[in-house]
Amino acid sequence: MFSWINPKIEVGDAGQKGKGLFAQKFIQREEVVVVFQGKIIETGSIEKSEYKNVGDHCFQIEKDLYLCPAEPDIKKMDNTFYFNHSCEPNCGVRGQVTFVTMRDIQPSEEITFDYAMTDNFDFRMECFCGSYNCRKVITGHDWLKKDLQEKYRDYFSRYLQEMIDTSLLNQ
Repeated sequence: MFSWINPKIEVGDAGQKGKGLFAQKFIQREEVVVVFQGKIIETGSIEKSEYKNVGDHCFQIEKDLYLCPAEPDIKKMDNTFYFNHSCEPNCGVRGQVTFVTMRDIQPSEEITFDYAMTDNFDFRMECFCGSYNCRKVITGHDWLKKDLQEKYRDYFSRYLQEMIDTSLLNQ
């Protein structure tokens, strides 16, 4: 009852970010890297549940729903949930729970996505990605930025892409 992870990927040390996912072999553009499975929890319920210790590893899949690791114990957590943020990501979302590469990925490269592709809630975090275009602070409303909407077109979670498309129609 765990998520699927591409066999070309392993968990490794991501420095300041803790653990991360890393390519062990070449991964081609548009290749599936992770298909998540876990426990779906409603907005506001994570901090009140047994999942509060792994809440940072949950991600939004619908307006009021989050996908969390199947195991609420961080020591037993599914490795796919070590998928870190980058302001210059190499992966994006296809649908709600499938992540694909946006470009070719070389061995030893960290597998990352931009949290702007999934999140629409009030939060702020310092970014440690170190990319040239690092935003320094990541928020739960970065998906509203026009430059990111253009950059990640077709790589947002389905519910966010629908909101973006609706807002563009209403302009």
